[in-house]
Amino acid sequence: MQSLSRAFWSLCFACTLAGCVPTLHVDVSAINDGGPKLIGSYAIEAGSDQVSDRDLVFREVASLVEIAMDERGYTRVSPDDEPDLYLLVDFAISDGQLDIDTIPAPARFRTGVTFGRGGPYGRYGTFGYDTFYDERIVVREVFDSFLWLDAIEARSWEGFIAGTDEPEPLWQLSAVATSQTRDLRRLMPFLVFAARDYISEDTGRARRVTVSADEYGFELYSNEY
Repeated sequence: MQSLSRAFWSLCFACTLAGCVPTLHVDVSAINDGGPKLIGSYAIEAGSDQVSDRDLVFREVASLVEIAMDERGYTRVSPDDEPDLYLLVDFAISDGQLDIDTIPAPARFRTGVTFGRGGPYGRYGTFGYDTFYDERIVVREVFDSFLWLDAIEARSWEGFIAGTDEPEPLWQLSAVATSQTRDLRRLMPFLVFAARDYISEDTGRARRVTVSADEYGFELYSNEY
């Protein structure tokens, strides 16, 4: 199964190359209730009224989450098969916002002319140059993409659906990234893959995860801040 999941992730990241998103920095924050971990069967449900389990993009994201959950020891089943817990999946992307930054930009200026010796075409000259660095203002439109996962025990979820109980999450996870693309289908493999190792865990604070993909596969780097 490990080789199958690795092939799946490689395929997902290979599909993003045309979108020019080879590397993404993802902030992952996870929290749990501190009790014994309930690792068993689960069913996926839409996490808000902004997404629908009938939508094809939602199904695609759910398939990514399923692979990540499988690697953490969970088994996806139908809601009719009495799952141990329900996993609420939600995702979104923000409106564009301007990101203004300054970067060092090399510049050259001519210092003077040096004349050489004469030849068949007379004297010739060469110019000297010095290089210095100046600041250049860069303005980009960026978008924040979000992924949320909420795991709720089956009895609590069913009580909520019946209107007799409030859902009590066993664990929650959020993944946030900023990029220059608004295509969620390009971004979701990165967010889900970054979140994978923190499913059901408690990070204590947000963790910066850098996911890098190329035509040979993918790499993952975790950096705390």
